[in-house]
Amino acid sequence: MADGFDVSWIWDINFDNLNNVSRIVTSGKRAYDIAIRIKNSGFDASKIEPHLNLDEAIKSLYATNTKKYVIANYTALQPTRKALGL
Repeated sequence: MADGFDVSWIWDINFDNLNNVSRIVTSGKRAYDIAIRIKNSGFDASKIEPHLNLDEAIKSLYATNTKKYVIANYTALQPTRKALGL
């Protein structure tokens, strides 16, 4: 099964340079795991919005009129592109 149960890769990501980020929306079955990792990097937990449902995450993402960046892992790339209408 792709992405399996081993979430150690989440801890290999460098989230230390989020100085100019006003909020983060996470999604998918690892939404809470990634949110915890980002919180542990020092990012304000009140500015992290985990959503298990991709469509809900997209709605939340577009709820603000700010610059957005979307990062998806390899198994989430195509569903995320579809949900974004790309």
